Amino acid sequence: MSRLFVLLAASTLAFPALAQTGPAPAAARAALATTEVKPALTPRRPDAKQARQQTASDSEVFRQQLAMAAAGNAQAMAYVGDGYSRGRGVAQNDSEAVRWYRAAAAAGHALGMNSLGWMYEQGHGVAQNDTEAVRWYRAAAAAGYAIAMNNLGVMYDQGRGVAQDPAVAAGWFLAAERGGIRWFREFVSVLRPETIRAVQRRLRDAGYYHGALDASWGPSSLAALDAYVAHR
Repeated sequence: MSRLFVLLAASTLAFPALAQTGPAPAAARAALATTEVKPALTPRRPDAKQARQQTASDSEVFRQQLAMAAAGNAQAMAYVGDGYSRGRGVAQNDSEAVRWYRAAAAAGHALGMNSLGWMYEQGHGVAQNDTEAVRWYRAAAAAGYAIAMNNLGVMYDQGRGVAQDPAVAAGWFLAAERGGIRWFREFVSVLRPETIRAVQRRLRDAGYYHGALDASWGPSSLAALDAYVAHR
C-alpha cells in the first residue's frame, strides 16, 4: 500500500479527488501524497505548442518558488520539494526533493512534514524507514494535516513503524474523515477486519452506529460514518 499529499498552486492548497479505479489503495494514497503545479488550465490533449508553453510556465513557476524558498519561505520549500519529486519545472531528483521537504518540515510546514514521511515510507531519496515515516506523519497530524492522519491510520493498520493497533488506526481514519480525506471509505476492503470493527465500535460508542461489530462495511456503516463526519 502507498500514500498521500496535495495540490499546491503557487500560494494555495487544494485536495485532489481520490481515484475510483485502477490500483486503488496505492494509487489513491500516492495521488494524495503528491502535490501538483496548476499554473493554468490546459486542454486534456494539448498540442505541441501548448505543451511547450506549459513546460516553460512550469519552469518559470519553479524558479520563482526556488527563489522564495532560498529566502526562507516554508511553503515555497515544500513546493520546490514537490517539483523535484515530480520532475515538474525541473529535472526529477528524489534526493533534492528530500532536502527541500526536510527544510520545509524543519520550518514547521505540515505538508513538508507529511511529504518527508512519504519519502521515508517509500524509500525515495532516502533509506526506507517506517519509523521515520511515522515520526513525520505524526508531526504533520499534530499540526492538523488530515492526509497525515490517514497515513497514520494505514501504518497502524499494517503495523509498519509502530505496533499494529486497530483501535488507534480507527481513531486516525476517523480524524482524517472529519478532516475531509475520504480514503478510508473508498478502500475499506483492503484494511484488516480488526480495524474495520474498531471503526464500527467507535461509531457505535459515539451513538452513530447500531449494527453488529462484524467488519462488514455496508450501507448502515457508511451512513453512520457520514453522520459522524457531519456532526463535528
